Amino acid sequence: GKACACNYARTSQKPFLGICLGMQLAVIEFARNALGWDGADSTEFNPATPHPVVVFMPEGSKTHMGGTMR
Repeated sequence: GKACACNYARTSQKPFLGICLGMQLAVIEFARNALGWDGADSTEFNPATPHPVVVFMPEGSKTHMGGTMR
């Protein structure tokens, strides 16, 4: 659902407020559909993704997720 909403907003040129997971999904959707990078994903969801477009910052916590401004 969220990825479809990101795609709709981008292709329909509608305003989109993507914060936290919303921004991550917007980046993933763009990489997959606009750049054609099949399998683009976040390393948080798929550590073995062939196109890591969202990654954890090394100084961030890998155990505390949510509200971390990653």
